[in-house]
Amino acid sequence: MTDNILSWSKSILVITPARWLSLVQSVPLELLAMRPAPNEWSAIECLQHMVDVERDSFPVRIKALLAQQPFATFNPEDQPPKPAPTIALTDEFNQLRQETLNLFNQITEADLDNQSLHAEYGMVTMRQLVHHMAA
Repeated sequence: MTDNILSWSKSILVITPARWLSLVQSVPLELLAMRPAPNEWSAIECLQHMVDVERDSFPVRIKALLAQQPFATFNPEDQPPKPAPTIALTDEFNQLRQETLNLFNQITEADLDNQSLHAEYGMVTMRQLVHHMAA
């Protein structure tokens, strides 16, 4: 049986930037910046997190798993302070996602069982990362 996780995940990864662009073009910034509850992220803060992950986490983890080398944790709270997020993040996210997809396209079905040591979670597989990325 063929594992479809790579093609299924890629279909989600490819469309995500366009979905964010559609959202920020159709919803007022005031609503995008509104937090649904105390201590929860607004939509625009979620987009900032997506940019951070595309820049600082996914590429590092893909490369580490391809080489089967350990990698550090990624904690959003450890990121330096940033200016208030804006809808311009959609362009940055799109660019970074394209770079991530270039790396993602290097993953083969044989790589899905590659393991690396995650500083917090222990051994993780490429398959787990691919699931995480699509989620």
